[in-house]
Amino acid sequence: MKPYFQTYSPRCRVLIYDLLAGGQAQADLSNDILSIATNKAYGRAAGTWQIMLPYKQVKSWKSKDGGAMKYYHEILEPDDMITIELDAGDGKGMQPVMLGLVDRPSLVRQGDVHPVRQVKVSGQDVGKLLAKHDIGWDISAAQIQKSNQSLGRAAFVDQTDDGKQGVKDYIKSYMARVVLQTGTAASQFEQLALLFLNQLNNRVVKNMDFKTDTDDTWMVWDPSIMFIKNTTVWDAMSRLSHRPYNMLNADTSVSDVGKFEVILERNPITTFGETDRSQAGVDLHLVDDTEIINDDLGVSDAERINLLCYWPTLYKYAVSECIDIVMSNSELTKFDADSIALHGYCSKIIDDVFVPVNVTDPMSDSAANQKIAWAPSQERATLFWNWYQENHTYESGTILTHLRPEIRAGHCLVVRQGNTSNFKEYLVEQVSHQYNVNPMPQFTTAYQVTRGQDAAEIKKSNLTTGGIMQ
Repeated sequence: MKPYFQTYSPRCRVLIYDLLAGGQAQADLSNDILSIATNKAYGRAAGTWQIMLPYKQVKSWKSKDGGAMKYYHEILEPDDMITIELDAGDGKGMQPVMLGLVDRPSLVRQGDVHPVRQVKVSGQDVGKLLAKHDIGWDISAAQIQKSNQSLGRAAFVDQTDDGKQGVKDYIKSYMARVVLQTGTAASQFEQLALLFLNQLNNRVVKNMDFKTDTDDTWMVWDPSIMFIKNTTVWDAMSRLSHRPYNMLNADTSVSDVGKFEVILERNPITTFGETDRSQAGVDLHLVDDTEIINDDLGVSDAERINLLCYWPTLYKYAVSECIDIVMSNSELTKFDADSIALHGYCSKIIDDVFVPVNVTDPMSDSAANQKIAWAPSQERATLFWNWYQENHTYESGTILTHLRPEIRAGHCLVVRQGNTSNFKEYLVEQVSHQYNVNPMPQFTTAYQVTRGQDAAEIKKSNLTTGGIMQ
């Protein structure tokens, strides 16, 4: 049977949670929703959302208001928690789209002669905490000092008797947290996650899960690494994520309403530069030609990379002698001379703070150490070159379809080419959902995609489908 588009009736569910009231759902805004807009990009800490509500009084659900009648913008407050679920009406039911925190409730007026008032509520997903929480601070020692006013400055620093040892332990604990030790990207991620959870320890972070899914055994080694004040959790985690071999991503759970996941995962790179389908049953989505409202796809010269230099920590110490990065790292430099002659240097330098696990003394750039590191470093350089060198031949652009709330940034779209049995595969870099009831009904999902290429044979059992039948 040829694919055809199904009739469907989208629905939404939007709940507000009062964290001071035990984290339970306090209000259901679903029936008052005029519009919902969400946006999430792969590899970014926080996504954004906005909902529009009617300008009307409702009974306040907050205990401090005593059940008084108020407008939505008078009840909602920054960092109230919200869950947004969407149902495309295609039989899959409600899909979690965003676990968010309110940034700004406001009253807006539009129009001239006959103005219309509405309440606009905007915010970010829970990744907002990762992007704003400054992990370099620790007030625990200061709290101890304030609660023990009898402790003088000298006692705070020098005393070692039992009564003062606890204070010194806090200082030591603080220093150990700030200066990170050696370890894999996964172990450093877990250490930072634990610190973050201990520092906040509120009802929001209890809804956050930190996971790792990578085979990366390289070790971080850089004596200059120190996370001090003005370093957010996300910045610290990103620096130690070991990109592009790994990818750090944060998003609302696909299956669990009210859960937010932060994951350090292996980038979907294969030896030949294709997208890895090892997780095909989870993140491959079939999009039929009949579902596409509009698209803009094509190859771009802006994506061209014809010189790649991989620069692990070990090789940094040779730069002071060789000065030039390519000369100090020539065996790990990949390039296309013909492309350079025609298009100029379009370079990508991968500079990280990691060394292969079998290097015992990364501080030494001895011949023996470089010999040990050469094979795994060369393997990584080749892997990255294969991933980037054909960038300019892959399609990128935008696709707009009818509502598909189950598709996330980082997933893959497999797009049928017309009524043929040919498919193209795209990596979703960014996804935006639009759910409009008023003034004009519109229920769509927009994707920013890259790495578009002909898809190899795909088993239909691995695909999730939208509003189509086969």
